[in-house]
Amino acid sequence: MTAINNTGKTQTITGTGLSGEKLSDVERPENYGFTSSPRPSMSEAVIVFPNGNRGNGVAVVVADRDARPKTLSEGDVCIYDYRGLQILLDVTGITLKTGDALPWMPNILAVDPMTGIPHGGIGGGISRLRGA
Repeated sequence: MTAINNTGKTQTITGTGLSGEKLSDVERPENYGFTSSPRPSMSEAVIVFPNGNRGNGVAVVVADRDARPKTLSEGDVCIYDYRGLQILLDVTGITLKTGDALPWMPNILAVDPMTGIPHGGIGGGISRLRGA
């Protein structure tokens, strides 16, 4: 990847394909509610060409191998960026990590102030939430 464009309805990427083929305006569809802006100089893309049409490529995967967390256990999920920021979902719960990888835990209140529902401690969670 050499460039990324976030200004349109669909993100597009520019890059170099096999044998130096120049690829531009390759659409990169993203799942609803999730978006990212990869670092072009550090990322690579897997591009498919439906019906073999080389003028209509679609990037199905974009990855930054250097930024990917490499310590996840089976079943873990992590949202991350190249600075080391992470939202980690694992067997212990949800951990937010700052750029220097220090765990951050919010204050746990005994009762949710908006709903009056008892929290139940760090493992209890809030079953309902209303308001803004």
